[in-house]
Amino acid sequence: MEHQIQERGVRRGVLLALNWYHPKLHHGIARFAAGHGWHLEAGVALGGDPFPAHWHGMGVIAAVEYRKKIKERYPWVGGNLVLVGHTGEDVDEYHSVSDDHCAIVEQAIEHFQAKGFRQFACYCPSRDLVGVRVNHFVKVLKEQGMPCCLLVADSGDWLSRHHWLMEELSQLPAGTAVFCQNDEFATEVIEACLDAGIGVPDRLAVIGVRNDPLICDSLQIPLSSVDNNLFQVGYRAAELLESLFQGVAGKPAHHKVAPSGVRARASTSLLAGELRDPEFHRAMKVIRTHFTRPEFDCPMLANLCSVSLRKLYLIFQRSHVRKPAEEIRYQRVAMARNLLRTITSPVEVVSERCGFGNIRSFYMAFRDVEGATPAAFRKGLNRQTEV
Repeated sequence: MEHQIQERGVRRGVLLALNWYHPKLHHGIARFAAGHGWHLEAGVALGGDPFPAHWHGMGVIAAVEYRKKIKERYPWVGGNLVLVGHTGEDVDEYHSVSDDHCAIVEQAIEHFQAKGFRQFACYCPSRDLVGVRVNHFVKVLKEQGMPCCLLVADSGDWLSRHHWLMEELSQLPAGTAVFCQNDEFATEVIEACLDAGIGVPDRLAVIGVRNDPLICDSLQIPLSSVDNNLFQVGYRAAELLESLFQGVAGKPAHHKVAPSGVRARASTSLLAGELRDPEFHRAMKVIRTHFTRPEFDCPMLANLCSVSLRKLYLIFQRSHVRKPAEEIRYQRVAMARNLLRTITSPVEVVSERCGFGNIRSFYMAFRDVEGATPAAFRKGLNRQTEV
């Protein structure tokens, strides 16, 4: 009876057989399913059996590790299978989707370097867990001639590892930027720093990957993180399965989804130069306090710092990658970028709240930094939300 229903097209059953749950990934799949008449079997998201005996649907979105069992348990599915995860050469008979390890790492490095960091470390709690992200981080920095300390724990016991990490982090030079391949590992670094009395971000900067709000926004020191775009990973997997249903998917291939950027929080809120130079730190505090005032400019900054304009330029020259005027503009654009993501007010209101004197200067500054006008940037965000 079930197969007869399938043939009439009354129910387009799709099974989720994933070996881990994350809201963003599953919501991406669910968003596509809701708009395309799918009947989704997602009990695994609630801890159910990933291979339900009663299921007789049309296609499957599965973890890479489950591909053989899917073929054995549901032979009628045939090629209507899309894999989620990083695959090897032995999985080239199916379409697969994953985040992009290398692009994630490169965005983290760009974030650190834009803040002037030139000393780096990377933490992993076990040699067995060292993967593409860690190796690519070390490789890119080596190619750039940048020093990188690889911290890999030998003990699987959390308490022993915690004490070891406290000691290792305390030996890193001030102004070191620490990368972790996920938010959980970055949390271990934050906790070790707190217990060892190591300042974050005023001695070390820390960044994770996945931008999980449950972790990043809930720590004593909120964690900066690269958003690996799991929503789009899920949505893209669903798109590919629908293409298989329609017979237009093309030759099986692995599809990488680009990360959507760094979500900066307190753990990377200071610039590297601030950790070494009190005068530069003071100037940056003044900028962060006053940049939303339209009249705020370099002469006013110098006056509030009690230095000459020439001395102000020398302070920035020795400690930062941007000039004072460029930093003021950068802070305004960064705030505008965040507001365009989070509020629906007109672009003119955003411009005014960020300290731009007029809409023309806002458009020019935003386009110089982001490569798109504010309106185009927001339109792109809206398109992603609709997806």
